[in-house]
Amino acid sequence: MTRTLIEHVDTELGRWLHAMRLPPADLAADVAMLWFGDGQTHYRRDRILPRGCVHLLINLGPRQFLVTAAGERIPFDDFWISGIQDRYLDTEAPAGACLLGVAFAPGGAWPYLPMPQNVLRGFNGEMAAVLGDGAMTLRQRLLERDDVEARFVLVEDWLRRQRRPHRVRHAAVASALQAFSRAGTPRIAALARDCGVSELRLGQLFDREVGLSPKVWSRLVRFQACLSAMRDGIGSACELADRFGYADQAHMSREVRAFSGYAPSELMARPSPDAMTVVVA
Repeated sequence: MTRTLIEHVDTELGRWLHAMRLPPADLAADVAMLWFGDGQTHYRRDRILPRGCVHLLINLGPRQFLVTAAGERIPFDDFWISGIQDRYLDTEAPAGACLLGVAFAPGGAWPYLPMPQNVLRGFNGEMAAVLGDGAMTLRQRLLERDDVEARFVLVEDWLRRQRRPHRVRHAAVASALQAFSRAGTPRIAALARDCGVSELRLGQLFDREVGLSPKVWSRLVRFQACLSAMRDGIGSACELADRFGYADQAHMSREVRAFSGYAPSELMARPSPDAMTVVVA
């Protein structure tokens, strides 16, 4: 079975090649996927909603921009790391894009990066500042290849060399992540007991290895599930609020706005190139 899916997209939102690759078995516990995109959009700015994972982003084409809340455009030219986010990011690609990315699984970046993951919470910046010149060497080798598969193989080999064997995910963190994936929003105190640690200890471990507190992670998981249901047209706003454990519809709206910058109706009205991205302008 092939691990790489390549598709050519041609819609009113733009034209681009998009490739996704499942990681090999030895990386699968830590890496959710590798992806590649090359093309031009017909819009100016998009908004990336928080996905609950760390991304490595390698720019192989024109300059990209991260747009801050104050409207500052920060250029992205080579190799960036995007730490775990608890709010949206606005980006621009005025001359098109050619990007290769690594999306780590929740908590999966912990064995590959030299610092606790909470240090990178909300961080978006140059990878060389985190991993040194080796990151730029990888980018140069990628620029020398045209084949998507060959580029993915280079990144997989680089990830193997980056892995720190002594950094093993704590059993309590692994158990907690599994519980969140099954139950969505379990009570944190009960979750800690089930994981065999105190609530304080679970918070410390989760913060170190995932980058968010269990409470914020729970909110993010609930938002993602609610967003998926909204996109699928499952239930009214009141029904969704009840289904996902919000106190009421107003509570749900506040949470959706906190993570996306939009009220639910505004968010659903925005064109969407993928499940966790919407067009801003």
